[in-house]
Amino acid sequence: MPYPYEEEYKSTVFEYQNFPNDWPKSFAILTAYATTGETWTPAQNIQADRQLEAELKKGGHRIHRISGYSKDLDTHEEGWAVVMDLRPAWDLAVKYKQLALFYYENEQLLLVYALNYSRCDEAVVKVPRPVAAKTSPFLARKDKK
Repeated sequence: MPYPYEEEYKSTVFEYQNFPNDWPKSFAILTAYATTGETWTPAQNIQADRQLEAELKKGGHRIHRISGYSKDLDTHEEGWAVVMDLRPAWDLAVKYKQLALFYYENEQLLLVYALNYSRCDEAVVKVPRPVAAKTSPFLARKDKK
């Protein structure tokens, strides 16, 4: 049985400024924007994002700005790449009422459902990337001049 919005999530691409050279190979991607299916004002999304950022910093987590885009690049939401294990990342996603989060480890992008699941290992979906096409879920952000 497919999970809610699974195909949309699987086609997400991420845009970011270059990660620092010493950035770990495993990290979570968290957002605090309106849960899929809800509509918030831009101000509400920004406020939630700032609250998440403050909580991550207060917790001493290393963060890096990353944006998730739909495959057609029409919609996006700001988020954070966070150096953190999956379980605490899942707990934060639940706290911020997110339907899912992404976790990158062992060169694989995992889609992990959070809302309405009682354990973080109940709904882990590997996001397939066609090797032949050499596609990557990560796009370097172009410097704006």
